[in-house]
Amino acid sequence: MISDTVLTIGKTHVICEDYVTEGDTPVPYLILCDGCSSSVNTDVGARLLAHSMRYVIEDAYNTSSSHPWPYLEMKQLAIKRAEQAVAGLGLNWNCLDATLITAVCIGGKVYVYMYGDGVILYREKSDPDKIKHFQVDFYNNMPYYASYLLSDSRRRDYQDKVEKGCVGMAIVLESETKRDFLRWDSELIFEFDLDEVSMVAISSDGISQVIDSKTGERLSLDSVAKEFLTFRTSKGEVLKRRLKKALEAYNKEKIYPTDDISIGVFLNEPD
Repeated sequence: MISDTVLTIGKTHVICEDYVTEGDTPVPYLILCDGCSSSVNTDVGARLLAHSMRYVIEDAYNTSSSHPWPYLEMKQLAIKRAEQAVAGLGLNWNCLDATLITAVCIGGKVYVYMYGDGVILYREKSDPDKIKHFQVDFYNNMPYYASYLLSDSRRRDYQDKVEKGCVGMAIVLESETKRDFLRWDSELIFEFDLDEVSMVAISSDGISQVIDSKTGERLSLDSVAKEFLTFRTSKGEVLKRRLKKALEAYNKEKIYPTDDISIGVFLNEPD
């Protein structure tokens, strides 16, 4: 299993509020966080939340033999550990308003746990020329972050908005052909069999915010995914190299990502 991660700041941002990391102990993992732009210090919070999930993965590996691991418990443990770190730094806990996406490779499968919005992309061995994806979105662009577990009042306020039809309702788009409307607090776990896929990637929603400045039109997610995730080799920092070249080519055409983009990838191919 080969893994790599990359992030880039959006054209409209002063600070990159995304963060992504990878590791292989105790199992191969990818962790990505996308900080909320309307909250303060989420660039810091995104990093703290991601590294808190690293410990949760280790604990789950040591204490649970069944898969996938408990969705809500992982969420609770990660946000509580991150809250302790935030308190030690004297920051407000709402700096943890961030999407949290974790991919873990174990038992011949990749499990992706999504807390908030974002994109999962994958390539099937039976259809190697096609990159498929699931995109999770929330009505009015207000994800149900793990940080809502830290405040009863914020959680009640979010639920009130759901009842009024103002926010909530996760939407899963399957390669732009199928939409599943889910409860705003649904458990979002995606499972991929390594016998069937050659690539699994996680991304912040910035990958769907690439704009052609000449026309003002947004590029399709399928076309951007093809540019970012088509590799000539599986050696070295393949994702970092590929994104650098893709962004350079886009820049010449005055095409820019307006939002931060973070991506982590597993390549299930011979090196």
